[in-house]
Parts: sequence; structure tokens; C-alpha cells
Amino acid sequence: MISFMYIENENSLLGAIKEWKNNNILAIDLECENNLHHYGQYISLIQISDKNTNWIIDVIKIKDIIPLIKLIENKNITKIFHDVGFDFRILNKQFNCKPKNTFDTQIAALLLGEENIGLGSLLEKYFSIKKESKFQRADWTKRPLSVLMLSYAAKDTAYLIELSKILKKNLKEKKRWSWV
Repeated sequence: MISFMYIENENSLLGAIKEWKNNNILAIDLECENNLHHYGQYISLIQISDKNTNWIIDVIKIKDIIPLIKLIENKNITKIFHDVGFDFRILNKQFNCKPKNTFDTQIAALLLGEENIGLGSLLEKYFSIKKESKFQRADWTKRPLSVLMLSYAAKDTAYLIELSKILKKNLKEKKRWSWV
């Protein structure tokens, strides 16, 4: 089980943002509703990891996440995502957020010629970690969320920074870094 800090109010979020601003790299992922259990598309959770700690931000419980959006748009912090396509669309649609200074591990894997570019496949290949799929289609809007669900969500960012380092190293070795 992955350890994490659960943020469900504005004061805790502001405290975490102060800590995140001291980082030059963060891993970010979203859990969303996408017309699966309810009508519409909206973000339920935002997961953030630095090199040592994992956080889960409950976007449904926190009314003002503008400081978090500003952090995601901060060009001085590299944000690692896996498969930015849907995440960027929903961040833009819901919060008019346009992330800056990002690195997509899925695109990096694709440029390396990886056959399986899903996060689960990459975690298994590089870290021998099996990514569970039992909460992949969960209703992330229901509260309270179980500790197992939150740990599952935290796992999506817990290894992204290390994965990005491996992929960057491989891209440079294959002289494909400029492609990124």
C-alpha cells in the first residue's frame, strides 16, 4: 500500500502548496468522472508526488483550488504526467488551466519504441510493480473514499518522477532527447 497525505480543505492545500513550491519537479495525475457514473466530466481528485511524499487533493471537497491551478501553470516547476491528453483537456475545460513545463512519460515511452506504453506496463517493466486495475472504473465522486482507493490513486504518481528519469536517460542514450 502506498502512503499519502489526504488534503480536503483549503488550509491544508495552502500548506502543501508552500511545500510544493520548493520542488523543481512534481508528478501529477487526476481521477475524474467521465460520464461513467454521472452525467458530465469533472475532476474528483488530483494526485501530486514529489521525490518523498504523495498527496491526494479532494477537488470535490475543496471549493477554491485556484492556488493549485497556479502551481500547475508555474513554468519553474517541471510537472510529470502520464498520458496528458485527457488530463489537459479536462483541466482546461473545468479550470481554464494550461499546464506549463510538463513531461509526459507516455510520449517518452512511445519515442523510445516501447511496445506497451500504458503506465501499468511501464511500472512493471522498470520497477517490477504490478498496477492493480480494480479501481480503474471506480466512482471517484462518492465520499468517503476508502483507504484502498486512495492508495490506488496515489500509486499513479508515486513512481512517475523515477520513471521520468529512466526514460530521459534512455532518450539521451538513443539520441532522441531532442525529439521530446
